[in-house]
Amino acid sequence: MIVSKYGFFDLTGHANIGLDPSRIAAGVVSGIGFIGAGAIMTRNNQIDGLTTAAGLWATAAIGLAIGADMYIIGTAGTLCILVTQTIVRRIRALKRYPNRSLLRLEVTLCGQLAEMDQLPERLRAIGSLHIQMRILKYDPNSFTLGITVRLKKRISPNGFIKKMTSFADVKEIEVID
Repeated sequence: MIVSKYGFFDLTGHANIGLDPSRIAAGVVSGIGFIGAGAIMTRNNQIDGLTTAAGLWATAAIGLAIGADMYIIGTAGTLCILVTQTIVRRIRALKRYPNRSLLRLEVTLCGQLAEMDQLPERLRAIGSLHIQMRILKYDPNSFTLGITVRLKKRISPNGFIKKMTSFADVKEIEVID
């Protein structure tokens, strides 16, 4: 709104220019809003992409401000977005693994269900202390397990999951909490 209202005063005062430059800002806001809406997706009953959509819109607004010679507002907006994104990323990292030692996973493995008995020993070898498993889905060639794993103190959740993906029979891993 600031760019639409004040950003084009240098053009509207001329007698031979008959245009409404604020329409440029309105078009950018509408277009980027449409693109941002495409970035928002629903996966596993969770909405993803809101931060990406907001970042696209904020970047367009900052670009409009800079393009209208409003450098102070553009720079202030850039600093606000950088600080906000940094804080949000850290909050999301804490929220992703609130209890770093406990992981809840859905793991799809290929093979027979009888091979499930070997999994706790394999998980202990890569850093787990305590394992609870339950069968969620069974097909003749694969099965899905709900697994709750308590990790050793110095094992990171991301590192543990990366090591699990190296197992030959693991088809898919989904982090629940």
